[in-house]
Amino acid sequence: MSEAATRAKLSEVLRALEKPYGKVIVLPEEPTLDHAVFLLLREGWDYRKAQRALRILQKEYVDWNEVRVSSPAELKSALAELGDKDLDVKVEKLRSLLAALWKERNATALEFLREMQPESRQRLLSNLGVLHQGIVQVLLHAMAGPDSALPVPQGAVRTLTRLGLIDRVHSDGAARKVLEKLLDPEDLHAYLLLLTQHGEEICQAKSPRCGECVLVESCKFKRKVGVKDGGEEE
Repeated sequence: MSEAATRAKLSEVLRALEKPYGKVIVLPEEPTLDHAVFLLLREGWDYRKAQRALRILQKEYVDWNEVRVSSPAELKSALAELGDKDLDVKVEKLRSLLAALWKERNATALEFLREMQPESRQRLLSNLGVLHQGIVQVLLHAMAGPDSALPVPQGAVRTLTRLGLIDRVHSDGAARKVLEKLLDPEDLHAYLLLLTQHGEEICQAKSPRCGECVLVESCKFKRKVGVKDGGEEE
């Protein structure tokens, strides 16, 4: 595939991923904990729904400490308009994050991370035991500033490889070089976040859910797992 054809295909993939997940919404000037809550809510939800949930919590509660001491029933009631069957899971993850942060720092904020070295930031966020590494990396990137390099998660590399858009690479740096060459800078951040979500939820390493994949028609991997054209399993 020529470079021009690959660029065009990458653009098609980005548009296709925006249909189920929504366009990537940048949260300018949000406090770090608010950003973390947004990313936690985004798991399994598209960006629009996650942002809507965040705005409800920001409006209904004085601060995250009030959210922390609220009961699951109160939080579910506040978010009831979202009408999602996974609301119990979201509320439990949110409460677990705030409880872990309170236990670690006796606070419900993350701005103190900006005074720490990157390695210490990563260690603390990981030790909270609630945020998966994809969220940790996005938060670290946000705190490092706009000129820092956003990591390329393995799920993103896996999806692009299965689509035949990049050759198999063995490092984050190699994947980034390929994508930076082929994508416009303004698309790179959105691309990585959407591909990460898709890799976690659909294009999984051991059990890809090809029948639910919006990219299945373009996938070179589908025949290896018994999926015919049209997304039907053989």
